[in-house]
Amino acid sequence: MTRNSSRKILVVEDEPRLHTIVAESLAERDLELSFVQTFSDAIQSMSERSFDAFLVDLGLPDGDGVRLIAEAKRLQPDAPSLVLTSTVIRRTVLEALRAGASGYLSKSDLLEKLPSALDEVLSGGMPISISAARYVLEHLQRRESPSHGELTPRERELLQLLARGLTYKECGKLLGVSINTVRTHIRAIYEKLHAANKAEAVMLAMKEGWI
Repeated sequence: MTRNSSRKILVVEDEPRLHTIVAESLAERDLELSFVQTFSDAIQSMSERSFDAFLVDLGLPDGDGVRLIAEAKRLQPDAPSLVLTSTVIRRTVLEALRAGASGYLSKSDLLEKLPSALDEVLSGGMPISISAARYVLEHLQRRESPSHGELTPRERELLQLLARGLTYKECGKLLGVSINTVRTHIRAIYEKLHAANKAEAVMLAMKEGWI
């Protein structure tokens, strides 16, 4: 693989020490890493060039990491965001996922788990630490909402593929439908399950025993 075909990753982290840890953890991957330390620099980078994924610290000195994830989703909707955090707090877990985060990783696990977690989000998956996943399930169990609509066999099949980490394009190819049809099914799934995003829909489906 040539340098030009390397995946481009923007790391938004205000601690230079963690820049080194991230670089060491991903040293064997063919990646082009860019590092910024502030919310404003991250927005500028996202506005000037395209990235394949974002690694985002939630505690930035000049802005909210959750809001940055939402901005990343708006500016580059096809690039997933993986949260890097020192502490796993229920409120921020749910807010980050609602904003569009595709995964949640503790900074204490960077050296060991970052390579596989990044591979997973780049493949359309949702790596979430056990503690963060517990908060999502508790939220789904406690939330008062109307009963879930019945999913069609095709919608359940699509949800199973998403849970395996397939992208919309890969799902469409396997199901023999266009990516626009996949998106239509996804919107229907979200509406029926009262889910805000893919992670929430998959977690709810797992809770119900559908996947």
